Amino acid sequence: MELDNSKLNRLANYLFRLSRVSFVLHLLLIGILTVTLSVLSFYNSILASYPADFEIESISAFDFIGYCFFVPIAETLIFVVLPYRVYLSLSFFKRNPLLLVIISAIIFALLHIWLTSIIYIFPHFFITCAFWIFGYFVRAGRKKGPFWDIVIAHGLYNGLTLLMEFLM
Repeated sequence: MELDNSKLNRLANYLFRLSRVSFVLHLLLIGILTVTLSVLSFYNSILASYPADFEIESISAFDFIGYCFFVPIAETLIFVVLPYRVYLSLSFFKRNPLLLVIISAIIFALLHIWLTSIIYIFPHFFITCAFWIFGYFVRAGRKKGPFWDIVIAHGLYNGLTLLMEFLM
């Protein structure tokens, strides 16, 4: 993935050189930082948007496994691998890979806002997904592809999010 912007090139080179564990931790950290900033910025609005009867205790073990394993696999396939395949097959996106990253991240964020009805955290979902897609594009050329790295980071993030909601 070639980029014109020198800062993006430096970020791409940095992400490419990371070990798998460091890469997953970076992906997880971006998700945690963006949700923390969103929650701190819009805390009262976010609390007001939750349904009055919402309880984290109502999530079963099966739901938890789904949120931490099956959902990250499906979302990585749809919002990360599919855009990468489009990038490889269409010359327009080979010239404009960041456009594809932005489009996929917007769709990802809008889907999550539709599911949660919490519009205030759009920037969180957008930034997190854009970073995950960008990381995938950068590391896709490595011997061990980044698919499971993204899935693991996403699953850990979902698990931590559910744990934080449970503890609040």
